Amino acid sequence: MRNSLVQEVEIVRDLNVLMHQEEIRGAQGVGFFRGLLDQSLRFRRASGAIATRDEYLIDLANPQNRRDEITAVGPIDCTVFENTAFASVLLRVSGQNAGVAFAGLFRNLRIFHRDAPDQLWRLDVWFNDKVPEGSGKA
Repeated sequence: MRNSLVQEVEIVRDLNVLMHQEEIRGAQGVGFFRGLLDQSLRFRRASGAIATRDEYLIDLANPQNRRDEITAVGPIDCTVFENTAFASVLLRVSGQNAGVAFAGLFRNLRIFHRDAPDQLWRLDVWFNDKVPEGSGKA
């Protein structure tokens, strides 16, 4: 049975929430992301650097890269078009990258795809951008 458009939006929104929870788990979240991230994934870090799926998974497993907080600021906006979905979320994130503490607001834009309505969503593109405090539109 095929899901309604409203159900598909909720599925994609729930995937985004799971992504935030699993990223906080660090190395324990690698299995989740291995299943979700398409092999062709391109991830744009807030620094502007581009990472592949495998580079992202290696960095996620590195204990020097950890997330202490990932909290959505406002709703997770999702739009579903047939077998492609787009999500936008403003996140308050704190933790460490390469052992250096950081905190701030980040806009995450994510494009999901599936081969057919009965297939699972896969994340193809993940764009992350630092947002100046007070300027983020929730």
